[in-house]
Amino acid sequence: MTKRKATWLEKISAPILLKIHSWPRFVFPLLLASALLGGLFVTSPVISGLLLGLVGLTLLWLVALSWPLLTNSQRLIRSLLIVVLLFYTAARVNGSL
Repeated sequence: MTKRKATWLEKISAPILLKIHSWPRFVFPLLLASALLGGLFVTSPVISGLLLGLVGLTLLWLVALSWPLLTNSQRLIRSLLIVVLLFYTAARVNGSL
């Protein structure tokens, strides 16, 4: 197996991921789930947009890091999830929902 060079995203993400990895296992998913539920149920479009945008960007970041390891079907499913979440976020901020 050949070694590949780390991308700029991996280099920037390494200290952040190490910090997250030092937390107890339940903290990061709990924070993401709290932001998602807060974004879905809060009535203010601005706060809702911020929370849902944070979740969407975090998922986008994690998918970008894992992209080389994913199969095509896994890439499709993850991409669709992020697109749906970001469209929902935009609609929520816009006042359509």
